[in-house]
Amino acid sequence: MSIRFGICTNFVAEILAIILGMEWAFDQGWSNVWIASDSMAAIRCFTANKIPWFIHTMSKRGTSLQLGCRDFFDYKPSFLSVENPDTVYYRFS
Repeated sequence: MSIRFGICTNFVAEILAIILGMEWAFDQGWSNVWIASDSMAAIRCFTANKIPWFIHTMSKRGTSLQLGCRDFFDYKPSFLSVENPDTVYYRFS
C-alpha cells in the first residue's frame, strides 16, 4: 500500500499508517489484528486513547460514510478548523 500524506511529521505519518492499516484489516474481514510500530509515541496515543485532535476530527467525519466509502481531500475541508497563523496562542498544562 502506498499513500501520499503530503507534508507532515514522522509522528503524524506513523499514526495515519496505523489507522490506514487497521482500515485495511477491517476491509479484509480480519477481527484480530496485531499492530507493530517503531514509534512508541504513536502506540501510546492509541493505548491512552489520545489521538491528535486534527486526526480525530477527520476520523469522526468518516463515521457518517457508507461502509466501504472513503473521502479524499486535496484541499482544507470546511469542517476542519485550523488555528490562525497570525494569532499568538498559549497553552498551559
